[in-house]
Amino acid sequence: MHRSGTSLMGSMLADAGIEFGDQLTDAGHGNSNGFFEDSIICRIHEQSLEANGINSQGFTNCSELTFPLTARKQAEADSASRRRSSTHWGWKQPRATLFLDEWASIVPEAKFLFVFRQPWDVMDSLYRRGDHTFFLRPTFALRVWETYNTALLHFATRHKHRSYIVDASQLITSPTDVFRSLQEWLHVDLKTSSEKLKKEQFSSLTTGSCIEFIRKFEPEAMSVYLRLCELSGSHPTVEPWRDSVSLSNESRDLFFREWQHSSSEKHNPWHHLQNDTP
Repeated sequence: MHRSGTSLMGSMLADAGIEFGDQLTDAGHGNSNGFFEDSIICRIHEQSLEANGINSQGFTNCSELTFPLTARKQAEADSASRRRSSTHWGWKQPRATLFLDEWASIVPEAKFLFVFRQPWDVMDSLYRRGDHTFFLRPTFALRVWETYNTALLHFATRHKHRSYIVDASQLITSPTDVFRSLQEWLHVDLKTSSEKLKKEQFSSLTTGSCIEFIRKFEPEAMSVYLRLCELSGSHPTVEPWRDSVSLSNESRDLFFREWQHSSSEKHNPWHHLQNDTP
């Protein structure tokens, strides 16, 4: 999922000796240190999303998508080329979460490393970044988080030996342990390096009221989050709300809209211009 620590994990693995390709996309808005995404892989997913009627960023509540024929042929050719050129290779691409079965078929020997982050922190980061999709539909940010993380859960459950799940917070609190486990899982010697780690990269700016709102009124998101924590061996920062609590759609929409407005106003310099955009 976007804004979940995948770029940091990618940079750490690249430094550790995994070949990520020589056509990486440039750094950009929302990630000044670089995205560590191969341009060919990026194009395959963007074109495939558009062929499925979805925006190229991949913000959707649809998963288990398929590649159009041209994209699949390109994916097969690119994977074959990487096999020939490097023993230990991989790539980072959050949108691939929507095409996991496709990639599992195209690269049958592949292993899948998933990084997840708390739903409220991902939402707040998306709001602060100022993505127009969520400016218009703030509640959609949580639905997208659920879609991506449910997709990786379903895949990891069906392909246990090919999947490894990491809580983004573990990259900050215990990077050495993460890499030691990854070495055992991948059977690859990784050169551990924590010099790029900065705690502020994952410092939570989410207010307590936002966390409590999701905890009380979004049981599906909480269920996915707790299951991810269980599979990654991390400790959830909050426990689920035990009592059933109902909430009208109007109240839910109002809360998320105020949350989005507050985050954008504080952290996005273009917020007021966006308000003037039809």
